[in-house]
Amino acid sequence: MDAPSPLHFQRCGGCGVLLGYPRVLCPACGSRSLGWERSAGAGTVYSATVVHTREGEHGVLLVDLDEGVRVMGEGTAAIGARVTASEDDGVLRFA
Repeated sequence: MDAPSPLHFQRCGGCGVLLGYPRVLCPACGSRSLGWERSAGAGTVYSATVVHTREGEHGVLLVDLDEGVRVMGEGTAAIGARVTASEDDGVLRFA
């Protein structure tokens, strides 16, 4: 896979640990046997905030995906809410 989308994560073939962002080596066991998997995109909001910029307000969420990986994306929802992800030009958005 050349360029993984935001809904992809790595799984170590050596110990099975899930990695939320790309690595060359597994931080748990040091294996180079890392494969890509695609998330279904469903999860639970872990944390939520609003970022204020000159362009306006942007909701930012940390979401625990059902597969066990925590990711960050745009959206507004309450902590504990169930959300689903979509991709828009490489940007992860939750609704």
